[in-house]
Formats: sequence, C-alpha cells, structure tokens
Amino acid sequence: MVFGTWRNPRTYDGPVGFHKGASSRLVDLLLGRDLPEPPSPATARASRAEEAAGRAA
Repeated sequence: MVFGTWRNPRTYDGPVGFHKGASSRLVDLLLGRDLPEPPSPATARASRAEEAAGRAA
C-alpha cells in the first residue's frame, strides 16, 4: 500500500465474515457487541427487546 511495502495475496481460502444470521442482529452490531457465534435463546430475546424499545422511542 504505502511505499509499495504491502502485497495482497492472489487468493485466500480461509473463513471470513460473520456466522449465518449475524447481519440480522443490527442492534448488536451497532452497539459494538461481539458476534462470534449465534446468540443463546436468552440473549436473542434481550436483543429483540432492545430493538423494539429503540423503535418505540
């Protein structure tokens, strides 16, 4: 990049991005929460409650 010292690899086969369904957890993403795996049922309920409270405000 700067001064030509960085070279991107031509290919990459490793895992990238979030787990399936993580992008639907917008509130958690905006609050900077870690999304390493799908939420537990209790966490999912709390997240939906926060999202609903944000819409009501």
